[in-house]
Amino acid sequence: MNRLKAAGWFGFLSGCLAIFQGIKHFPMAFETIKYHEYANLSKPASDLLILLWFCTGLMLITLGVLSLYFSRKLKTGDFAAHIFFLCGGIAYSVRTLFELIYPVAIPEPNHFVLPAVIIGSLLYLISFALTLKAK
Repeated sequence: MNRLKAAGWFGFLSGCLAIFQGIKHFPMAFETIKYHEYANLSKPASDLLILLWFCTGLMLITLGVLSLYFSRKLKTGDFAAHIFFLCGGIAYSVRTLFELIYPVAIPEPNHFVLPAVIIGSLLYLISFALTLKAK
């Protein structure tokens, strides 16, 4: 398998992961506000929290759909796709850093979040790296 074709497959997997993560954020909006840590939030504050979950989910789904589109473009050596996956890798890497600083711990430590964002980082960065010097 040539490098561009492999990059396309890694790009496809990164898109699927982002869409899955995005979909998972929608029910989390309503699950999170049930925890006692958020019981005393005012209605506007809990609405903001729900909105943030929804916006994060929507942005992840959008990133995933764009990733599926650009994964096909990676196979052709498209420069825009190359830059897109570099940006996706950087975004997921920064998200990984944020997770290390501010780990998801409500209602309890969630041991699946950090590996999921690390995998996202790797998929995007591998997609980008495979396009370097590929013909």
